[in-house]
Amino acid sequence: VKSDTHIHPVFFRFRYLIEKEFMKHYPVSTYARLLKISPVQLNKICRQYSGLSAQQMIHHKLVSEIKKHLRLDQSIKEIVYTFDFSDPSNFNRFFKRLTGTTAQQYRDHI
Repeated sequence: VKSDTHIHPVFFRFRYLIEKEFMKHYPVSTYARLLKISPVQLNKICRQYSGLSAQQMIHHKLVSEIKKHLRLDQSIKEIVYTFDFSDPSNFNRFFKRLTGTTAQQYRDHI
């Protein structure tokens, strides 16, 4: 992982876009189009500067924000709606796949 002293401009803009647009669940291809590069190039740059794929970076941001809402005691149902998941089971699968625990288990242990 490279330091921020010499950060690739595309990587910097991608991180900015993730911060701004993560709620929209854009696929990597949409971010790549917004950055005017190919998804393959975006993944290569992300791996070079973060050790993660572009998709992993998007998911990490989303999970981080979901965890904030869980700590604020927002109901799972509200979180599903807030983060525009199609249904609670889809949300639960996503959260568990990325964290190894369910949202409720996470909340119970904070």
